[in-house]
Amino acid sequence: MAGDRLNWRSAQVRAALRTFGDILAYADPEAGTLTWDAATKKLATGGCAFESLNDSAYGELVADGAQEGKDFAAVAFPGTGDSFLAVVDVFVAATRAKNAKNALAFLSDISKPATQIPFSKAKGSVPVLRNIDISSLSDYQQDASKSLWGSSVLLSVAHGEAMSPEFQEGFYDAVSTYVRTRDPDAFARDLENAVTKDKIPPR
Repeated sequence: MAGDRLNWRSAQVRAALRTFGDILAYADPEAGTLTWDAATKKLATGGCAFESLNDSAYGELVADGAQEGKDFAAVAFPGTGDSFLAVVDVFVAATRAKNAKNALAFLSDISKPATQIPFSKAKGSVPVLRNIDISSLSDYQQDASKSLWGSSVLLSVAHGEAMSPEFQEGFYDAVSTYVRTRDPDAFARDLENAVTKDKIPPR
């Protein structure tokens, strides 16, 4: 992609990969075969010490009966306290949906404060509207909401935010290659191939 100016072989990328490799030494040997919710259930039952995941984990833990402050706690990933990593749910309605009336009613209702609060309580997320009273949400969610509105917002590469599916696939391939080989050059080659082979349409 012509707009990609990141040097995937830079010292900064290599340093990030070394840190990633160090973290992998603590990874669950079964991590590659677990879905995110199964991994969260493992955390809830004491099968692992921690997991790095988005707000969905909070909702899953609470749904399974775990209590914040007693059975689990949450902290920002080290070195990221001044930023907020966003994973955005987008709801759409097909132009020719058979139940278009209901779909449009859902879209109209989901953004209302009266809906945002119970939705967030069930999901573990925070409201996307600034003018909503979050005092009934959990301590974690209130802290997360303050972080959303008071920090730099970043979009998650791992969840495919703000990128093409082609680049996301290339990124997944590169990470898998690094996990298998610990070779930063192999990681760079996978990403360079995803970029230079015209697999990515311009944004």
